[in-house]
Amino acid sequence: MVRFFLLAFACMGLWFPAISQAELDSARLICGPQMYQQISFEELLWIIRHKSRQSTDFSPPELRIEKLDNSGRSQKTFSLDTLQKTREAHFVNGLLGFDLNQNWKGLLDVEVQQFSRLKDSLLAKFHPKAYRVRYLQEERDLAKQLRLVAAGRSKTAISLHNFDLAADVGIYRKRRYLRRGMIYNKMGEIAKSIGMYWGGDFAGFPDLGHVQGLKNGAELIRKFPDIGFEYARFMQVYRQNLDAAESEQKEENFQDTKDLLKELAVIQVNKPCACQYAISIPTPIVWDTPFFAHVPAGWVFVEGYFYRLGTWQLATKK
Repeated sequence: MVRFFLLAFACMGLWFPAISQAELDSARLICGPQMYQQISFEELLWIIRHKSRQSTDFSPPELRIEKLDNSGRSQKTFSLDTLQKTREAHFVNGLLGFDLNQNWKGLLDVEVQQFSRLKDSLLAKFHPKAYRVRYLQEERDLAKQLRLVAAGRSKTAISLHNFDLAADVGIYRKRRYLRRGMIYNKMGEIAKSIGMYWGGDFAGFPDLGHVQGLKNGAELIRKFPDIGFEYARFMQVYRQNLDAAESEQKEENFQDTKDLLKELAVIQVNKPCACQYAISIPTPIVWDTPFFAHVPAGWVFVEGYFYRLGTWQLATKK
């Protein structure tokens, strides 16, 4: 009972436990079971983001969510809406498979324009004699990014390319594309001198032809926390990559991943979650939608599975 009242205060914004540095350094979130009086539809969208099996290969036409809590039974049906610029609309569009760049274009417009100016500046400053320089690829969609990961050509599930904040530079000599060489180091030095980040500096996975406008995905989320919603679906993948690196004592190669997990932890800690493993079918069954939350009973139903409701907590690094 004490636990229940503590959570009620937390939900009203009156009480939050302090986050220790040891917890933050772990960059590890765990979903601890917790009873609630009520949760919002926006909080349910985050739970669906984590648990839904939706992929880039299938985009449902709409999203129907129902919940039962102390304010009664309520239902919302969401459709793709590219005109609304609210947080809720962005989250729904993400769940419905809308292109990442298009979905967040308004929010990132200033950053994208700044990076576009940097790209123009790089071409203006870097034009070595007897070489031809051009951008090979700039913005790419998430489906292509995931194909690159599956083929072993990329190490990140979401790239700054997906937000038009990264570009690949191709350097040619006598019409022959150069995949490597000191000429790329010269390009990288100029890129850094004008405020870009160069892929040749990536620890463990250097990418000589890559430039980007922000240091990494962690910086993007730090500046625009709502975009963490897109990264949240891949939290387990990032966590597994970091755990594997730590076990092989190659953690320095995944520092960007660790930074990313920290930023995701900061924006989600103390927020509702669905616990990791599915539970037995609760009784009585009172839902008829793909996504249903029975808050007083403490469970949610997401695409065929029941999970216990909980709260994201930071685990202390051992």
